[in-house]
Parts: sequence; C-alpha cells; structure tokens
Amino acid sequence: MGYETNEETCPLCGVDLQGPEVPEQSQAMYGATHFSKKIGVEVPEICDGVLYWQCPACGGRWHRFLDGVFRKMAEPYVRRGARVHGAGFEPTQRKAGGLQPLGLSRDQAHAG
Repeated sequence: MGYETNEETCPLCGVDLQGPEVPEQSQAMYGATHFSKKIGVEVPEICDGVLYWQCPACGGRWHRFLDGVFRKMAEPYVRRGARVHGAGFEPTQRKAGGLQPLGLSRDQAHAG
C-alpha cells in the first residue's frame, strides 16, 4: 500500500476527475498521462503542499494521505463539511496554473 491516495473519481459523488491528456513530451515531467480536476487544498500553517483533496463538482473532501501525521492533521478539515478552514488559515487550491486562493469571503469560510 502506498503513502498517498490517488483517486481520479470522487469517492463521495462518483464524478470522473480525470482531466485532459498531458502532452506526450511533458508526461515524464508531470509523471502522469492526464491532468486531474480534483482540487488540492493547502493549509500553510500545517504543511507546505496539498493537505487534502476536494471535489469541484460536489465540494466533498477526502484525505490525501493514507496514514501518518498529515492525515491526522487533515482530519478536522476533511470532516468539517462546508467549513473549509479555521480562523487565521488561508487555504489555497492547487490547479494547473499554480496556487490560487479559494476566494471565499470571511462569512462563507466560517459558515457551516
């Protein structure tokens, strides 16, 4: 069993998350044949990188890591439902164009 999850189907709503094909000349650099539509959510105060995944279709969240300290740290965020982050955290989402803020207002971020 590996260290990270690698679903390309949302485990909550079942939508296909496989994106377009990576150009053949770039596949070795990306280590993949296709891009992904899943959103990688970062919580900079916890780790430098994606902490958990989020579905762009249903908004559901699931763990990136199968076990270990980062899985335990992600648990409140994955379990929290509509609440994306806690006070003071500024999660970002990793997409093909780099990191982008989630763009939630303070009220939206704390609703739930």
